[in-house]
Amino acid sequence: LKHKCKGIATHPVEQVVHVMGMGSSGARDANSFHGAIRTGGSMPPSSSLTFQGIFSSHMFLAGPQETAACGVSARVARLPQVPDAGTAIAPATSGALGDVWVGCFLKSCNDGQPRDGTPIDVVAVLDTSGSMDCGVAGSGSSTSSRLQLAKEALEALFLSLKPNDRLGIATFTTTGVVLQPLSLVSSINQENLFASVRRLRASGGTTLQAGMEAAVGACRGAEALEGARHKRLIFLTDMGDMQSDQLDHMIASQAEIGLYVSFVGIGIGFNSGLAEQVTKHPGANYFCITRDEELRKVVVDDFAYNFFPIAFNVEVTLQSDAFDLVGVYGTPFDTREEIAQANWHPSVHRFYSADFKEQAKALMLISRRHVDCLPMPAVQSVLSFLSPSVHTVIKVDTVFPSAVGEDGAVEGGLILMRMRPKCSVQTGIVQLRLRYCKQGEQYSSCQNLQVPQEASDPTMEKAIALQRYVEACRNYLNAAETHLDRGAPLSVLEALLAEFNADPAATDAQCPGVREELKKFAEMARKDSLAANPFVGDCGDATH
Repeated sequence: LKHKCKGIATHPVEQVVHVMGMGSSGARDANSFHGAIRTGGSMPPSSSLTFQGIFSSHMFLAGPQETAACGVSARVARLPQVPDAGTAIAPATSGALGDVWVGCFLKSCNDGQPRDGTPIDVVAVLDTSGSMDCGVAGSGSSTSSRLQLAKEALEALFLSLKPNDRLGIATFTTTGVVLQPLSLVSSINQENLFASVRRLRASGGTTLQAGMEAAVGACRGAEALEGARHKRLIFLTDMGDMQSDQLDHMIASQAEIGLYVSFVGIGIGFNSGLAEQVTKHPGANYFCITRDEELRKVVVDDFAYNFFPIAFNVEVTLQSDAFDLVGVYGTPFDTREEIAQANWHPSVHRFYSADFKEQAKALMLISRRHVDCLPMPAVQSVLSFLSPSVHTVIKVDTVFPSAVGEDGAVEGGLILMRMRPKCSVQTGIVQLRLRYCKQGEQYSSCQNLQVPQEASDPTMEKAIALQRYVEACRNYLNAAETHLDRGAPLSVLEALLAEFNADPAATDAQCPGVREELKKFAEMARKDSLAANPFVGDCGDATH
């Protein structure tokens, strides 16, 4: 499952893994990072690489088909001494009991299924600025320009829609134009539409706000039809515009009336920072295209998964009396993570057990008999002592279904949590609670995970290997961007690569393509490190 998370306003003492500002917020892939490594040019920005983007690029065996609109399939693993971020990575062969890793797979009954019978109103918003005349990876990189690929995708999208769907098309440079007002597919003249699309040429600048205004204009005047309908704006653009003062507000206002926005960024130079800004709204997501064939897959082949939300306001909480939460990976805004001090607070009281709620009620009644008002810090201290803290580990605006492989494996959808035993406790229970909203109704479920002293799981071993890969690469990118010493992060990369190369066949089977990409990234990092400090290479400390 791919998902979009919004910023969470939290009380200072509530435990929330608050993941804000991810360069690939709402990211459905890590194609921008992959493309930069393939070309072997300059180092990609750290924002191009996220845990969610990498997880979403891999398939996981995550249990049987979900029966509810939204559910959590949880798995537990314990691996010996997986290092923390930034430390030298050595093969985990010491046998020492390590942290507990909990994998939460957000799943849906719609995973791998065709779209439901509800029709969709979709407006495609096509960027026709001059930069769209380049290839996906830059000037001269492809036989087809970005604009040509987008035009072909639009024609394929039209042919894939149902007769009772409605389609509108708008184009934009620094101004917007309505090419096709929102109309029933069955009423649109295909020959005329395709001729209009094929006549489009690339020229001029880029103003996304103009595209948004044109998209709204394409909907203006459309007949109000009876019955439920999905509504979606799909931008096909290289995201060259850095000026989006009003765009953010416009996306928010449209989301309030159920008209959601997707951005399909075409090209390695995709502006992930701007996409982060504009997709912090319900129903929004974005994709990055760095190969010609990827555009059709996103817009046409995976149409049923990418543009049809299945649940909103999804929240997963975690509680354990035996383990402390030390890290969360795979949420949509995970480039900067914050774990606040945890205590009981009224805002999370609903997630506690019935027995605890009775204890809290008794405490409040007794306190009122003896004092006028027990101070909130005192109440928090007592209740926090009585029960383990509740951690809000996932706060998701919108959940989308996921593709499913022939073997039942799902694409992405993983939230990985790292937990550490309290004191000498090695076994215990981790409780997960799920809450979400669908069509205005609230739903919830709860499950207890028994954590044994030893637990292995091939799916979790794959997830942890991917987590270590992202962490090692991003630590180096962060060091390079902030002009910190690159020596330690480079050593971490080299050590992880040596570990992956120790059994290349097993690594490649577990995480296809990762070892080779890490090898290329490590080569780029060595050159970057030497360029940043050329005197180190003379001493033999930076090159291997």
